[in-house]
Amino acid sequence: MHNQKVGKYGLKTQIEGPQTAAESTENMADQTTEERAGKAAEYVRLEISYLPKGMVQSEEGKFSFEDNYMQGGVSMIVYQLTPEKTIADIENTGIAVSEETSIGGRPAVYMETAPAEGDSAENSSTEGTANENTTGAKKIYMIYAEHNYLLEMFIFPDVTKEEAFQIAEGVSITPTEETRGENVMQVCSWNDMENEAGKGEPETDESETLMTFPKEKMKNIHLIGGEISLDQNGIEATPGLTAIVSDVTISDNISSLSENMLEDDTKAAFDTDGNLLPMKVEYLKSGDGINTVDEVVETKEIPMKIVSVTVDYKNNGKTALSNVMFNGGIALLAEYGENMQFDAYMNEKPGTGDIWDCVNEESIGFSQEVYLSDVHGGERHNNYINTINPGETVTVRMAFKVPEEKLNEMYFTLSNYGGSHFYDETSLQLGYVDIRQ
Repeated sequence: MHNQKVGKYGLKTQIEGPQTAAESTENMADQTTEERAGKAAEYVRLEISYLPKGMVQSEEGKFSFEDNYMQGGVSMIVYQLTPEKTIADIENTGIAVSEETSIGGRPAVYMETAPAEGDSAENSSTEGTANENTTGAKKIYMIYAEHNYLLEMFIFPDVTKEEAFQIAEGVSITPTEETRGENVMQVCSWNDMENEAGKGEPETDESETLMTFPKEKMKNIHLIGGEISLDQNGIEATPGLTAIVSDVTISDNISSLSENMLEDDTKAAFDTDGNLLPMKVEYLKSGDGINTVDEVVETKEIPMKIVSVTVDYKNNGKTALSNVMFNGGIALLAEYGENMQFDAYMNEKPGTGDIWDCVNEESIGFSQEVYLSDVHGGERHNNYINTINPGETVTVRMAFKVPEEKLNEMYFTLSNYGGSHFYDETSLQLGYVDIRQ
């Protein structure tokens, strides 16, 4: 693998020739018949021999720290390379530093993204030199020549370069006939992905569809205290399950949260007196990723509030329900004529004379979508209720962080599919709960 700089921040990585540390027939012997025939294996088993202390698997190919669950950590994708065809170059933009290296005897490249100019992280790394303490995102590409695989590993800021290399060194990827199960994931075709991305066809702008929808779709609204059927709200059916949002409270101090809701990353959202810190919103002028990076042209601090939502889950059926997944999110919805529109700051559009073109909301600890809860269950000790017996009610308290000036736009969703920031049909069918203040 060979890196070539393109402009100041662009990087092209070429995959050239045999890519093993020890070129031998042993690699071919390891290949499946399908691989030797040039056919892509559709599924692989991805296993990890090392994880940093406190890091756990959140789903196949994704790992995060327990105190920052489902956020940060590392995320992996496996691509199939087609050796008899020209392999498309790996192209990345907005890269501050990169290096060609070897990890566990495998050819690899490592790179770090450049922070936005004017951002507080701007000086966290020196151009051209990998920095152990960088606050930006990082990435590793690594070749598995014995099966013609390319591993792409996304590394979030809470994982150091050293930890990322140790994780990557312990990654094993083997073809499997299984299509589901622990550590089984689907393989992508690298050339197909690159061809799709490089066709140059105009992309359909779905932003209006995602952010705005007719007000009439909000007809299935629930009030606080109303019962909501959750017979089917995810992959598994939960017959007889209902939920009632029984209480909503507003606060701004950590004392309003129970101890089992708090982790170290959550506490970072409060000052030394326990008061909730404001949210920083950055207005960015996008760079081209080749010669320029994004530039912060304006910054605001937005006062925030803790919104605690109490949900009572009841099993009205005749059999016990096990491993019941629960979720919650707060959508900020404003009325615009006959339409409803998601009204988060990151959805703002520039006006006449504005030089910014996108918005970044700072996220520390929790948000209107990533919530804290006082119930933890399932094998990964996260958003599951272990068991709800017939006739039993289990109460879950969830806490969110919402801009104070938008408390009058809050609608709560119990959907397991989203609905906090973008249009989600399941949230509308299930029905938002009106929790506006």
